[in-house]
Amino acid sequence: MKLLSVVIALSSLLAIGSSKLVICQYNCWAPFRTNPGNFTASMIDPKLCTHGVYEFAAYNPETDVISHSNTHDLDSEDGKPGGYRQMVELKLQNPDFVPMLGIGGAGAGSRAFSAMAADPARRAAFTQNVIDYLKKFNFEGLEFDWVSPNYLEDMLNFGTLLTEMRLRFDQEGLVLSASLRAVPYVNTGLSVVSGAVHFVVLMTYDYNGPWWLVTANSAPLFGAYNYCVNHSVFEHIKYGVDPEKIVVSVPAYGRSYTLADPASNSLGSVASAPGAAGPYTRISGWLSFNEISEDIANWVTVRDPIALVPYSYKGDQWVSHDDEISTKAKVEYVNNQNLAGVAVWSVDEDNFFQGFTLLKTINQWLN
Repeated sequence: MKLLSVVIALSSLLAIGSSKLVICQYNCWAPFRTNPGNFTASMIDPKLCTHGVYEFAAYNPETDVISHSNTHDLDSEDGKPGGYRQMVELKLQNPDFVPMLGIGGAGAGSRAFSAMAADPARRAAFTQNVIDYLKKFNFEGLEFDWVSPNYLEDMLNFGTLLTEMRLRFDQEGLVLSASLRAVPYVNTGLSVVSGAVHFVVLMTYDYNGPWWLVTANSAPLFGAYNYCVNHSVFEHIKYGVDPEKIVVSVPAYGRSYTLADPASNSLGSVASAPGAAGPYTRISGWLSFNEISEDIANWVTVRDPIALVPYSYKGDQWVSHDDEISTKAKVEYVNNQNLAGVAVWSVDEDNFFQGFTLLKTINQWLN
């Protein structure tokens, strides 16, 4: 039985090298949003994804054990499928779908994995704990999202950890990927990280946001400055990341602002505060694409001819976001640069009311 599971998993690994990737990242807290904006893993369309990543499992830096993040992750006492099982069972609808588990994320902090990654014995124990956990819940891979290894030692140890994990993952027929900052604090060691994983997801978003209180494109494809997708891609290639492993992210959300003067609504306008929270995500300065889509007809939308992304405004509210047109441009960029594929953060914020409009755009134009 173990041999059969490894053979099936290896077929998934072979598929990575044979076609473009569509990575559907899922936020495990999405079920707790306000109805009808709440979303469970069972609602993902696996025919639109090559991989689904359940984000995030929790990591205990004292024990190097990973566990579930909330009660919805696991099956209920009466046997109702939890989020883990919902993600894994999407494979029943698409046998080529690869269910993965994510670990880390911004909530884990920049140094959460530092001590473990520096200790050979702890690295080995952590790797085995991860494998056991993936096998327990029938996940077929891990996305390691160590956000901002800010120190040279951390980045070098991250590469060592991933290299050791890859050896064990290959034995088990598991997929290993890493998420990297769009603008890395440390460039040294990126080539080792690239060599260790099956693919790298660049978090090509949040270049700008309402924390600056000046309106700007949050995920520009091109730009006059270094804060854009194109620069991130070539900066990572420059430091040794294999372009055929690079997955570019499309954010299914926008960064929003409250304008200080509603009449001053162009790029570079002064904001007085983050934008008003949306009805589903309920986060100031953040609007999911389904929240944006519900009312976009009543907003003025302007397309930046350089960045190739839009921004929209209505009254004193202003939001930088992606849409179907900008997503197509990013997909064509991935095709032209012969990159690995596209990721969506996060699929639960796409316009699933209309059948995942961003995700469908990606599938329509990718390769």
